[in-house]
Amino acid sequence: MASLAQNGELETMLEKRMAGKHAGRIRAKGGHLDQVNCLSGYLDTVHGRRLAFAMLINQFTVASAAVNQALDAICLDLVENKID
Repeated sequence: MASLAQNGELETMLEKRMAGKHAGRIRAKGGHLDQVNCLSGYLDTVHGRRLAFAMLINQFTVASAAVNQALDAICLDLVENKID
């Protein structure tokens, strides 16, 4: 896990997007190509559970920023244990 970016450690777009009340709980790496966005890594839930995740969205018809917002929202829901 130490090899993955950790939010708050570097000034990258991912860290800026994941900053907030759950700063430090999500360690992830994202990537994108034309109509493909992905995000994978580890996160710690508010209840102390560690989860690994990998998400890939392709052939989307909305702005890439909207896809990033959806990926971020899923991560935050996982941190807050809103997804079983």
